[in-house]
Amino acid sequence: MEMWKCHMQGKQLPVPDEDSLVFWEGCRRQRLLIQRCDACALFRFPPSPLCPHCLSSSSTWQNDPGKGEILTFCVYHSAIASPVWEAELPYIVGVIFLEYSRVKILSNLVCSNAALVRIGLPVTVVFEHITESITLPKFIPYLNPAPELDTSPVTLSTAQGLNSQMFRSAQHDSIFMSRGLI
Repeated sequence: MEMWKCHMQGKQLPVPDEDSLVFWEGCRRQRLLIQRCDACALFRFPPSPLCPHCLSSSSTWQNDPGKGEILTFCVYHSAIASPVWEAELPYIVGVIFLEYSRVKILSNLVCSNAALVRIGLPVTVVFEHITESITLPKFIPYLNPAPELDTSPVTLSTAQGLNSQMFRSAQHDSIFMSRGLI
C-alpha cells in the first residue's frame, strides 16, 4: 500500500524533513531558498546533507530570485492520482530551470490557458499558502523581470527571521489577467 500512497484520499502535501526544513520555512515566508555548497559553491536541489559534486557537508542557504524558464512540462486533463484533482483540471506540472542558482525544480505552472505554455517560456515564482506550515512554490509566466531579491547567504538562524516578500504585484496580476494567462 505504501507505494500507492499518491492514490490516497486528498492531495498529498510535502513532509519537511531535517534536510528540507529550511527550504519549506523559506517558502512559508515567501522566499525561495536554495542550498549552496560552502566548499565548491555549487547550488543543489533538492536539499541534501552532502554536496553531490564534492561531498562536502558544509552548505549555506541563499535566496533565489525565482526567475527561470520551462524545460519541460505536462498538461494533465484527467485526475490520474485522485478525484480531488478534478476541480483543478487541466493542471500543468513542469520542470523549471532557475536562472540564478541554475538548479531544476519540479512544480506546478499556474496559467489559465495551457495552450500558451511552451518550453523556454519565462516564469517567476509565486507562493500558495496551503496550511499553517506548508506553502508551495508555484510558477507563473512573466512579461517583466521579477523584483530583485537579496541573494546573500541565509543561515538557519536568519531563515527563521525572514521578512515576507511577495513576488506578484497587483499590476503584474492585472497584466496577466488581461492576457488570459492567470
